[in-house]
Amino acid sequence: MPHTEPEPPDPRVGQVWQLLWDEEATPVLVIDVDDKTVDVLPVVEDPSMAVYPALVTGRGESPVGYASAVWSIPRATIPWCVLNRYYGNADLSGLRYDPAATHDLHPDDPRAAEVARLNDILTSFAAIDPATASAVVGAWMGGVEPSPRVTGDASIGSGRTSR
Repeated sequence: MPHTEPEPPDPRVGQVWQLLWDEEATPVLVIDVDDKTVDVLPVVEDPSMAVYPALVTGRGESPVGYASAVWSIPRATIPWCVLNRYYGNADLSGLRYDPAATHDLHPDDPRAAEVARLNDILTSFAAIDPATASAVVGAWMGGVEPSPRVTGDASIGSGRTSR
């Protein structure tokens, strides 16, 4: 009997996922869901590097398996189909998210380079056209057109709700 992986859940607010596209991968926290996209915040491995941390978790309480921090910036809206690996649910009781957060780091601050790197990664994910991505994902799946994963959760971010 062949081993099969369980079907990942539909994306919901509070879940931690790995984004994957064109060999670029990064973990994120889902903060909003609609019919074709999710709004996400980056999850980083080193909590001490966090700029405006929204949530910090120790190794034992983190869905990704290591101490991590969710950053308030940069926030991105990405197509659902680049959600590659579901890690688990985050405890959002300590979430301190400020949608107006910006950073004013000096260019020599090592965190400025990390913010720029994460911004570049999430910008590249946000630029993916959902229709094109669905076709590519469908081709990866042997020509089967995937359907969007949709939930009925309310957003903590923009006030959008899922269908």
